[in-house]
Amino acid sequence: MNIPVADVNPRPTLSPIINGCHKLYKKYREELEKDYTDEEFMALFEKYPDFDKYDDAFVESEEEFTEAVARYVDDNIEKFATIDYE
Repeated sequence: MNIPVADVNPRPTLSPIINGCHKLYKKYREELEKDYTDEEFMALFEKYPDFDKYDDAFVESEEEFTEAVARYVDDNIEKFATIDYE
């Protein structure tokens, strides 16, 4: 019996979003790293519609992603900070 992966693990994952955006970032890097006014920056959303599907996917699960990242940092704080109790 073939079970679709989505039925086994319906939770969205962040890595495909990051990887997809990274590929697009590398493609458009020079343009994306320029200094922009707020208005010019907002126009980038229309200029680069390739990012739309990733934006939509992120927004749909933003709270879950944020919670998972926060939990990971909390559980592995020693990888992110040195705590000095002096």
